[in-house]
Amino acid sequence: MLAAIGSWRPPPGGGDIHFADVHVAMESASAARAYVTVELTIPDRETGQTTIDARDASASLAKRDGEWVITSAEAKEMPGQTARP
Repeated sequence: MLAAIGSWRPPPGGGDIHFADVHVAMESASAARAYVTVELTIPDRETGQTTIDARDASASLAKRDGEWVITSAEAKEMPGQTARP
């Protein structure tokens, strides 16, 4: 999730990030896996029309020193969606 957000550069005027369909699976008392759809809503730079760039993301989490931290994350394009530059 953080990788998807970290690599995204908002256009002038900004955009919105929405986390949808969030699922967290506890693997143990100190490990979990999270699945989420990340939707980035931004105005198209050329037309000004609103576009939505949606990605499925997953993350591994671990409890360390009493705090949950993300240990790895991966984002995938949604089926049928073309890559954005």
